[in-house]
Amino acid sequence: MDRHAAGAQDPFPHHFDTVDELLEDYWRRGYQYAEISELLSRFHNIDLNVRQIKYRFRKLGLSRYGGADPDEAVRAAIRRELQGPNKHSGYRRMWRCLKRNHGLNVRRRTVQQILRQEDPEGSAQRRRRRLARRRYFSRGPNHVWHIDGNDKLRAYGFFIHGCIDGYSRRIMWLKVGPTNKDPKIVASFYLDAVCQLGGCPLIVRSDPGSENVVVAAIQCTFRARDADEHAGPKSHQYGKSVHNQRIEAFWSHLKPRLRWWIEVFQGLVDDGDFEVGNCIHTWCLQYCLMPIVAQDLDTFAQDWNDRRIPPHHSALVPAGRPNVLHFLPEQTGGEDQLQVVPGGMMQAARRHCKQYSMVGSERFHRYAGDMLTRMGRTSPNNTNEAINLYKDLVVLAAGM
Repeated sequence: MDRHAAGAQDPFPHHFDTVDELLEDYWRRGYQYAEISELLSRFHNIDLNVRQIKYRFRKLGLSRYGGADPDEAVRAAIRRELQGPNKHSGYRRMWRCLKRNHGLNVRRRTVQQILRQEDPEGSAQRRRRRLARRRYFSRGPNHVWHIDGNDKLRAYGFFIHGCIDGYSRRIMWLKVGPTNKDPKIVASFYLDAVCQLGGCPLIVRSDPGSENVVVAAIQCTFRARDADEHAGPKSHQYGKSVHNQRIEAFWSHLKPRLRWWIEVFQGLVDDGDFEVGNCIHTWCLQYCLMPIVAQDLDTFAQDWNDRRIPPHHSALVPAGRPNVLHFLPEQTGGEDQLQVVPGGMMQAARRHCKQYSMVGSERFHRYAGDMLTRMGRTSPNNTNEAINLYKDLVVLAAGM
């Protein structure tokens, strides 16, 4: 099917004033010449062949090979990243971060060497880690979506929910909020993704928790009139979380990122600034830090979707970048399995969904907003600003 005929949105919705700015964005995200050419044509209506893209890169001073920036600048950037959510990242993710966030052109080997010097303990731990992989088969993008919740931050009032496409390994959504157990909220994540693509997957797989019942009902309704072997009630499959291998494997990659946030929150506990189980403390922390954590997860998901997955000897799905594998499956022999859903059915399904709030109490959310205005403060832009605001807000909220 033609995905664009289904009304799908641009998967790369960044606005740029010039073609050169767009090319520089793709360069920062590490895409290859042929991939950039195809994506420009497919999603931006810009026709540039590989030779023309190489020429423009040379004019912009953008090299495909690392080594242009001095090691001192690279080392300084790595030190800054080690102070934030990338503290536990490996050299490949750190290399992508340096290119995307700092515009540094450096070889991965150089990043690996500097990272071993700056973080010897973390590097040793990552070298000891080995993953046991099971064989996985998928016909193409949107064959199976794997959904699951992650409760690693639950002690602090932060609950994560995610979905990954089995073929492309593209993250369809990665959300954080005050709960991931409300079935209507989980259904809203699913429906937002369906509306963006213009259709639903052939199959959705989840664990048998009650939070997934509305997703299961909507998915089976969308597929009720189809005639394939997975139509109707077979279009949603329940199974144990440990057997939902795609999303479980993704959680293992997200774990180092969450470990840093645990250290941040636990630091507040150790300093006596946060009491686990205290509703006021939890709501204050959610109000101040939930948007920051959500932004960090968005960054992580975008980096994941842009990164190149290397080939593996036991894999039955192709290597490549999740965004390219998902939106250009014909390049790797895949066939898009997206099932078109009429707009009327999507609108009807929306009645069974609920948008989530960043704070567990709407009343407290309004109160905190009023307090922010009275203090003459603005919403925090980074973790340190958010923590300072949290400490001030806790004092004010104590007399609520």
